[in-house]
Amino acid sequence: MDFTHPIEALIPGARGQILGALLRAGREISTSEIGRLSGISATQASRVLRRLVELGIVERREVPPAVLYRPVDDNVVVGLLRQLRDVRDVVLSYAASTAIEIVPPPVLLSVYGSVATGLAGPGSDIDVLAVRPDGAESDDRWVESLDHWRCALDRFAGLRVSVLEVDESEWRLPGRLPRSLWSEIDRDQVVLMRTTKVGAS
Repeated sequence: MDFTHPIEALIPGARGQILGALLRAGREISTSEIGRLSGISATQASRVLRRLVELGIVERREVPPAVLYRPVDDNVVVGLLRQLRDVRDVVLSYAASTAIEIVPPPVLLSVYGSVATGLAGPGSDIDVLAVRPDGAESDDRWVESLDHWRCALDRFAGLRVSVLEVDESEWRLPGRLPRSLWSEIDRDQVVLMRTTKVGAS
């Protein structure tokens, strides 16, 4: 899945580009601005917008000399498109809500990398840091439940989930792993679950 332009990824061509521009704008915008944001010529944008108005998902308002367009807020299709636009947030919410199934609970579970920064494309991984309680690496419950969570998230998101597992003591004294990695995680991570206050020193 392409988290940067999810609408355009699933609705190829001018229609997807214009819908993506309209839904990201969050306000009424003119034909020329839609063309600029979507990379479509004004002539082609006008033609596509006319069809979207006919379909009832975009509304048109004349404010001479301009014509303004916006998605129809309470339209069911627009609601679904907004969910698609916000697919990264939906995936992170799913990851957090299902993490309660991991036993024993992670000391810290977070997403870092391109998904955390909102720049994940179709070739990206979901990079996950899982800080396990000391001794959990030999606990079958931990191994099985973490793998089950990882597989479920992989299927839900359509991106491969890559889990970096470290012990709590290793996280507190992370000298064994590159400092640049810890810095990246500290800077960008989205915390899904935290059961103990932790941090790299």
